[in-house]
Amino acid sequence: MSIDADKTPATKKPANFKTGIFFLIVSLIFLIFLPGLSLVLFIGLLPTLGAIISDPTETRAQAFCVGVCNIAGLAPSVHELYSSKFSMKAAYTLIHNEINLLIILCAAAIGWVIFFTVPVITTVFYKSRDRSTLQKLVRRYDELKETWGDAVASSSAIENLRSKSSK
Repeated sequence: MSIDADKTPATKKPANFKTGIFFLIVSLIFLIFLPGLSLVLFIGLLPTLGAIISDPTETRAQAFCVGVCNIAGLAPSVHELYSSKFSMKAAYTLIHNEINLLIILCAAAIGWVIFFTVPVITTVFYKSRDRSTLQKLVRRYDELKETWGDAVASSSAIENLRSKSSK
């Protein structure tokens, strides 16, 4: 029996109860002691919450890309809120400022763009590299065939590679 046959298909693990309780306690502490920060973080991190909910991958790559960029877009607002001592008035001012919301949402959009374009670019790069490697192998086979003649066996696999590399 092979090692791969023993592996069960990976499924999404449900959220750990202890992690949920910890998150709830931290959220309540923030809500009690820093209500302005809690409000700005809740509104600002809604795109990340959407990415977490809609992320089908086991590694949470989508949520990571969107979350990191979203936090980067949220940082100037949090800094501005920090300079006003996390007051609720400053939090409302930040939330009602269209430019701040646009910065936050554009940063999250950059995370979505990264998540959707990086795999495509990576695939194109690897396909191009593999194609050039195949062409080098066919050229090397032709050189060996010229040097050694009939001592090098003919191969249908090489003929397939030659036909694929010419396309």
